[in-house]
Amino acid sequence: GYQNIIFLTAGELLEAVSGQSWDDYLREHIFSPLGMDRTTTTTRGISARGNVATPHVLIEGEVIPVGWRNFDNVGGAGAINSSALEMAEWVRLHLGEGVYEGDTLVSEAVIREMQTPQTVIRRSRTTREIFPETHFQAYGLGWSLRDYRGLKVVSHGGSLDGMRTQVGMIPELDLGVVAITNLNNSWIPQAVMYQVFDAFLEPREKNWSAVMQERWLQSQEEAEERRREEEEARVEGTTPSLPLEAYVGTYEDILYGTAEVWLEDGTLMLQVGPSFVGELEHWHFDTFRAHWRDEQLGRAWVQFRLDRRGEVEEVDVQGWRAFQKTGGGG
Repeated sequence: GYQNIIFLTAGELLEAVSGQSWDDYLREHIFSPLGMDRTTTTTRGISARGNVATPHVLIEGEVIPVGWRNFDNVGGAGAINSSALEMAEWVRLHLGEGVYEGDTLVSEAVIREMQTPQTVIRRSRTTREIFPETHFQAYGLGWSLRDYRGLKVVSHGGSLDGMRTQVGMIPELDLGVVAITNLNNSWIPQAVMYQVFDAFLEPREKNWSAVMQERWLQSQEEAEERRREEEEARVEGTTPSLPLEAYVGTYEDILYGTAEVWLEDGTLMLQVGPSFVGELEHWHFDTFRAHWRDEQLGRAWVQFRLDRRGEVEEVDVQGWRAFQKTGGGG
């Protein structure tokens, strides 16, 4: 399964092996040699720096500016803040197979292994429609791999807290692209990448902005359709099986830790981890909808389940899994 835990683990291993923190190691061995002077591994103090973009998120059709959350504790899984200009130097390192301005920072063998297929990815219907000339997709070590117009593309994209980045390379052309936008739900970086690729290949009539916009609008329509289906499936006039006090308590999971449920001014509240805190709106029966206080986190379905005695046994939180009740409640 696609996840970030192993990248977090790699960051911890780096510290154990080198004796340096993940932050210090990257600064000394990667950022400084590449001249990435403004690139950081923390959001602390970032708002006070000049020339920094404000992240935005799209929630129910409205674009909302948001702040920066601190991801220091997940280091290697995605806590780097950079720019297109400085990321271009990092791309040059990969295009140079680990050599940058005559210095070897990473071995050629490691770079090639990173760009070698490790996991086969089945092509989706959308991929077949947008990229009919693509024959294979795979995942390397931290890189997505595919063929495009007869050439190998090494790329990766991602979104975190109101920012989206796309990095792509065609090593055979010594060509690299970095596109960043300060909106989480945006396909613009992909459009930019393929438009640049086409500019360096045999010219053809394909407007990638139009292609990606059409697909983005389609995805929004599909999301709206799912929302309408959820509304139509709601059973009106139901109430929770038990008094709200019975749902209060501590719930635990061996992987995700603790979820807490409490009453606040007559409303059930839920907290999972340090960031996901919100009120629970009763939907129907024993299903609620969490409205996270941090708007960029959106909403989530929360379902309480009862045991054969009619007591609350667990809570299933969308995006996590079922937490078992261990204490508290009426």
